[in-house]
Amino acid sequence: MFIAAKPSSTVAVSRAEGVAMAIMYVLHARKVPVTSEEYGKIAAARDMAILERLLRRALTVNSADEMFWEPGVLLAVLEARGVPLTDEERYEITTCTDPDQLEAWLRRALTVSAAGLLFID
Repeated sequence: MFIAAKPSSTVAVSRAEGVAMAIMYVLHARKVPVTSEEYGKIAAARDMAILERLLRRALTVNSADEMFWEPGVLLAVLEARGVPLTDEERYEITTCTDPDQLEAWLRRALTVSAAGLLFID
C-alpha cells in the first residue's frame, strides 16, 4: 500500500537550495564575477519567487551585484513621492530584469511628477 507523504518544509528548503546552486552554476559557467558576500546572499535565499527572479537575472547580468537590483525599491520611491502607477506601468517595472534600466528609472523617479515620464528616453 502506498501512503502519500505530506510535503514538508525540508522539501521546500531542498528545492530552494537546488535553485540557489543552479544560480551559482549559471554565474560560474558565464564567468560572471561573484564575491563571497554575493554567494552568501544567494545561498541564504529561501523565497522561491526571489530565487526564480535571481535565476532569470543570472542569465543576463555581467556582474553578480546587478542581480540584486530590486524593482521594489523603485516602486517604494514612487509611492513615497505620491506618484500613482497604472497596472501597465507597475508591470513594466516589476518585470524589468535590466539593472541599468532600473537604475535609470530610479534616478528619474526622484523628480518625475507622473510615472509615465519614467519611460520616456
